[in-house]
Amino acid sequence: MEGLIAIVFTITFVLYLASSIILRSVNVTLNLQRQGYYDRIAKVKSANESAAVQVQQLSAYDRVSTIAGSDVATNDGSVVNITE
Repeated sequence: MEGLIAIVFTITFVLYLASSIILRSVNVTLNLQRQGYYDRIAKVKSANESAAVQVQQLSAYDRVSTIAGSDVATNDGSVVNITE
């Protein structure tokens, strides 16, 4: 009877160690994936902010009027700026 208890205890302990190691490795893998996603999100946010700055620069009134030239009649009352 004592031998059976020792075998059951040993098997249980080995299974506990194996599951602990497996769960830790899965946790590390998931944390690495999460960090990769955060890095991608940061890059996309940076690109979006850069694009927003470029849109503001390209839509500046002085720039548009310079490109259009002095021959273009303007109606400042119908100019609409769209922002977020």
